[in-house]
Amino acid sequence: MRGRVRVGRLVHAATYAAVTLALVWCASLAVGIVLGGPLVAAKYGLFVCGWLAVGYGTWLLRPRTRRTSEAAGERATAARGRTRYRRAVLSLPPADRFELAGTERVPSGVLLVASGVAMLAASFLLEAVAGVGG
Repeated sequence: MRGRVRVGRLVHAATYAAVTLALVWCASLAVGIVLGGPLVAAKYGLFVCGWLAVGYGTWLLRPRTRRTSEAAGERATAARGRTRYRRAVLSLPPADRFELAGTERVPSGVLLVASGVAMLAASFLLEAVAGVGG
């Protein structure tokens, strides 16, 4: 059973990162089409959003004092820790095949860092492999 939880967490993180990458890619591409340089705008959009996601995800993962973590725990329990976006993304295949309990879920900070790393990797691939410059 423990192996299934690990695989489920990995699938949840990969699905979240892939969907977030696709949305940022499409938004950056749309801005680039309007401005006249779609691939360059997509590269820069992925780069900037990737660093913002890594930074915010790291900030969410920072150690907290006992007093702060108790208050955050009460809020997380009240909100159940799942945003509408997260519920929508995790209802997509293959993540929908792995239902994780509240304590087994991947923390939001980890999901954001994984998404940011995926965006930075895509930005790098656009520049290094596809030769998109700017």
